[in-house]
Amino acid sequence: MRYDKATVKEFILNYHKTIEKDNTCDYDIDTDEFFNVNDQAETHDIDNNNVEESIFYNELDAIIERIATEKEHNLSLLIC
Repeated sequence: MRYDKATVKEFILNYHKTIEKDNTCDYDIDTDEFFNVNDQAETHDIDNNNVEESIFYNELDAIIERIATEKEHNLSLLIC
């Protein structure tokens, strides 16, 4: 796939704004609760709002990983 430079640049600079960072589970659990198999698993709704952005990011990441050095690839990950 070929994308124009302006589209790719705008996407990379704004991709971090589309990611939700609220899905953290940061509470204390003791070992008895952690290994309890009788509890029902929690279900979470899947957010389909950013599917196109995720697909575009994965395509760009695959291209960058294929043609860039490891340092350049890590830099692109940090920018996104």
